[in-house]
Amino acid sequence: MNTINQNETNDKYLREGLNEAFSDLRLNVVNATSTMSEITGKHDIIEKHSTPMLRIVDRLQSTIMPTEDTMSADDLYKPLSPYENSSPNKAINLLHKYSKYLNSAVDNYDDEISRENDMILFSRMFYEFDYIQYDNENFMEIVNAIKNGIYYKNNTFTVEDINALKNTVTDLIKNVNITDDLYHKILDRLEARYNISGPLSEVSLLFDGK
Repeated sequence: MNTINQNETNDKYLREGLNEAFSDLRLNVVNATSTMSEITGKHDIIEKHSTPMLRIVDRLQSTIMPTEDTMSADDLYKPLSPYENSSPNKAINLLHKYSKYLNSAVDNYDDEISRENDMILFSRMFYEFDYIQYDNENFMEIVNAIKNGIYYKNNTFTVEDINALKNTVTDLIKNVNITDDLYHKILDRLEARYNISGPLSEVSLLFDGK
């Protein structure tokens, strides 16, 4: 009986190690290709080659871990296509679509691999927003603030960090035409937990230090 339990324990650690390795591999592909896409502007070309890379990772994981559920490359990095026109409904649909990953990240917070995968999937929302030109400036500035906050975050997401994003997404869904008062309230919430200014915050610190 002890031998059986030991084997189960060993198998659990092996799977956790492999899952973490595959998670890191996917994260590296997504981060590297997203950076290339931002720098070059060649979204279509890079995404065309990125999706097959992630499918290769899927196939490799399925081969090594045939009984383990794997994350679909289509979910992680499916090709994007520009929207013909923009509307509040498109913005709301995107927010609804990606808010499930924040919910999952909180529900599975103690599972580090699952949580980090969920946050990677949520962060992909911003690349879809690149194809939306919505005319409410406050709304789009908040979306960009979230993007900066996640991109320049250099430590682990806490439950409070994720809940701040959840509450912000909820506010955006309920109030597509963001008033100035709500805009400042949301930015204060985000600024309490994230660096929403990105590299500009470093410039500000330099001036403050003079």
